[in-house]
Amino acid sequence: PRGRHEPGVPRAIAEADRCVSCGICIATCPAHIGIPEYIKTIRNDNVEEGLRIMYETNPLPEICGRICTHKCETVCSLGHRGDPISIRWLKRYIADQVPTSDYQKVLLQDSIEKNGRKVAVIGAGPAGLSAAYYLSLMGYQITIFEKLPAAGGMMRYGIPEYRLPYDQLDKDINYILSLGIDIKYNTEVGKDITL
Repeated sequence: PRGRHEPGVPRAIAEADRCVSCGICIATCPAHIGIPEYIKTIRNDNVEEGLRIMYETNPLPEICGRICTHKCETVCSLGHRGDPISIRWLKRYIADQVPTSDYQKVLLQDSIEKNGRKVAVIGAGPAGLSAAYYLSLMGYQITIFEKLPAAGGMMRYGIPEYRLPYDQLDKDINYILSLGIDIKYNTEVGKDITL
């Protein structure tokens, strides 16, 4: 993990220190991410543990740290008497601190035991990528059929790159693919292949 002397660390720790761990944010988050738990890891200067916590419920932290609607912040108990915790920024902070090259080491504590079964996923948008990620962890061999030339769905083709930089989008996607998931690009189900 990065030390407290790195740029942005004092600001992140100060923001994390404001959290009172009430947990109301979890109920509002569509993914029910353990927000107080990952914020606590910033306070403890252990962003790798924060990344593990986020991946339990959301395999797209770089993306969500930039574009989620952050409804969690609208219900933050501190927002009733001032500014809410910058929850989305803290999520982004954690994901940005761990280099892509360290993801396997940080996130895969045990090897994945394959079960010999195959699953096809149609579409490499956020839902397809998430399904492929969790099914892969369960031991399935995954093939994604994507009709476009790159993965990401509307995250890539509907959100401008200045708002969601492709290198950050690809960081999340490439980690998911590193689990042995295969993508067949330019392959439309019902046209290029049948169900």
